[in-house]
Amino acid sequence: MITVVMPAYNAEKYIAEAIESILNQTFQDFEFIIVNDGSTDNTLKIIQQYAAQDRRIRIVQIDHVGTSAARNAGIEVAKYDWIAMMDADDISLPQRLEKQVQATQKYPDVVVWGVKGYNINCADDIISKKTFDNGPNTEEEFYTMQRQGKCVSVLNGTAFFKKEIFFKEGGYNSTFKVAEDTDLFDRMSDHGPVLTLPEALYLYRFHGGNSCLHNFVLLKTLLEYIKQRRQARHCGDPPLSLEAFLQQQNKWDRLKFYYVTLGHFYRHNTLMYYGEKRYWRMIFSLLFATVLQPQALILGLRKHLFP
Repeated sequence: MITVVMPAYNAEKYIAEAIESILNQTFQDFEFIIVNDGSTDNTLKIIQQYAAQDRRIRIVQIDHVGTSAARNAGIEVAKYDWIAMMDADDISLPQRLEKQVQATQKYPDVVVWGVKGYNINCADDIISKKTFDNGPNTEEEFYTMQRQGKCVSVLNGTAFFKKEIFFKEGGYNSTFKVAEDTDLFDRMSDHGPVLTLPEALYLYRFHGGNSCLHNFVLLKTLLEYIKQRRQARHCGDPPLSLEAFLQQQNKWDRLKFYYVTLGHFYRHNTLMYYGEKRYWRMIFSLLFATVLQPQALILGLRKHLFP
């Protein structure tokens, strides 16, 4: 058996679909822990309705502590050795768990499995013809990336990992408000391969809830820190603390980083507004992205829309 863990905070709009996507898996031998992270809407009521119908669902009720701490709380009470993560606004396609369980049996040394998938909008429409990038597919690719000092991670909602290694690495860092999945899986990669199944088995919801500029800049900053931490370890150097990393950048480096990140932010929003059919906002974001990163924008949109 396995444990599926899903944190939820004010997720009433999408959580029923997320729950049903797990209950309708072809692999049925699991417990399903849903952590209600102090929701103030109808999230808990919806979870309770499903729990009354299916004994596999266990509810963990906590005060609002944030996604990382909520995930840790769910995994802390998990009964089984393998953990499948799930996000409350996404959809797991029916064979996701079955394929990941089969992969663990075939490749026992792998410590984390992800899957590929598609970006969808609020209406469940696929908005990119290209599957999202989500880590190496083979052990050879993984070890090549390690030799090159590259970070290896998977999208958190698709992750399927060994609980033992999770606890050895101290779980999700609750001080990371974003990029906590990249941080965790990069650390777990020191214990064995982190791989992604090449099949599209997950639908990641691309919506306005994660389009805040402040969060986007913070995300890019933390990803750069994790990247430099990995490179330091690769070279045998002591990695910087996050505080030291933030302090080492001069004003010019910070300005350049912010400029590049701003371009990525408007590229991100261009695709999001396209998927939501909010075309005036899409045009606004497209104009800013074109000014900031004209070449990267063209290549990025072509990759997503016309692979």
